[in-house]
Amino acid sequence: MKYVLSAALGLALSGLVATTSSASTVTLEYLGIADGARVSAQIDGVEVEPRGPFLAGSFDIRDHFTADTFLAWCVEVTQLIADKATYTVTNSFLDPQRDTFLSQLFTGFLGQTGTDVGAAAFQLAIWEIVEETATSNPGDLSLTTGIFTAASSTAEVISTANSWLAALGQYDPSYRITYFVSPTSQDIITVAPVPLPAGILLLGAGVGALVLVRRRGQSKTATA
Repeated sequence: MKYVLSAALGLALSGLVATTSSASTVTLEYLGIADGARVSAQIDGVEVEPRGPFLAGSFDIRDHFTADTFLAWCVEVTQLIADKATYTVTNSFLDPQRDTFLSQLFTGFLGQTGTDVGAAAFQLAIWEIVEETATSNPGDLSLTTGIFTAASSTAEVISTANSWLAALGQYDPSYRITYFVSPTSQDIITVAPVPLPAGILLLGAGVGALVLVRRRGQSKTATA
């Protein structure tokens, strides 16, 4: 299952964002929800569109020109997603604290989104981070209190999302968030792992070489 950008698309989007976060665009096609469960959501006590239980989860998205597909998630619950739309690509959209929370969420729990419950819980956690009053304390994030609230016929969805939100502080943010922003379609996000600094990569290669030399030395000693 595809959890993050494909290598080719990830490199292309990284280039777009690095060039300019305000002028780079891409055309994306919405293929449907990969996994999800029905939920209801409210902002300041007002039910968001579409009204009533609707599917929340991870989106299957395709780049119109390259045909690459990847998973994405909604960061704009009040607007419907278009089957095809042009998006501005940026890595700067929310405030730094919310960016950190989102990266921590992906770091800790992306691997648990391959089920209907996990995908829906993950999407609700994203909406809570994006819509809730700014806070530096993950303990303030909850789907049962505050500006953004949600309910689901599957109680496990809410409890799972709340447990993940409460645990965000345990994880270092290790994913780079890419935002796709459109005036005619839901704004969405996807991620790619943050690359290790070159110095760390060289250190890892050096340690690996030392381990290999040590094993060879032990092997020679054992056969001598």
